[in-house]
Amino acid sequence: MATSVDICNQALAMLGDPASVSSIDPPDGSPQAGHCSRWYPIALRRLLEEHAWSFATVKATPSQLADEKLETSGFQYAFAVPSQCIRILGVEDSTYHEPMEFIAMRRDNVPAILTNQPDPVMTYVTYVDSPAIFPNYFIDALVVRLAAYLVGPLRRSDASSQTAVGLLKLYEQALSEAKTADSLSGVRRQDKYVAAQLRARRV
Repeated sequence: MATSVDICNQALAMLGDPASVSSIDPPDGSPQAGHCSRWYPIALRRLLEEHAWSFATVKATPSQLADEKLETSGFQYAFAVPSQCIRILGVEDSTYHEPMEFIAMRRDNVPAILTNQPDPVMTYVTYVDSPAIFPNYFIDALVVRLAAYLVGPLRRSDASSQTAVGLLKLYEQALSEAKTADSLSGVRRQDKYVAAQLRARRV
């Protein structure tokens, strides 16, 4: 099973860095561990934002917010977006599981959804930092994405920008392959329930 340290060491090896970090939380004291500690969660979140990954897609009933100031919104109810939500895929009613219209916004600096469904179920991609459950295709893409972030801080030279460009191209290829593999994984994907007219309202 992979760990965050394994992923970081693979990214370092991709850059030809001979270091082998032993911990990034907290960092083990090496410059490489310090950079990995900073950039690993950023790379992970970026990759999670890219797709409705089957292992990170969940359904949950959100908590209702106070309904003041909703009169002019065109919606009757407001619900808090879960703190670990990265990307909302859709909202459906809890009885018939039909897609519902919604908008995503911030209310009093809190991420929220507005809808006319009094008891909605929200499908979303959640932040998952559990490498042991990451599929290999996801890890492959994460390693390249992390390496692209690390090349600048570690190399600090003009050549690093050229290397970063090459890594980003490799990342796009790895991402495409990962999306395809995830779609063929046999897991029923939640985003298939989202009506086409609602997709433009995603965050």
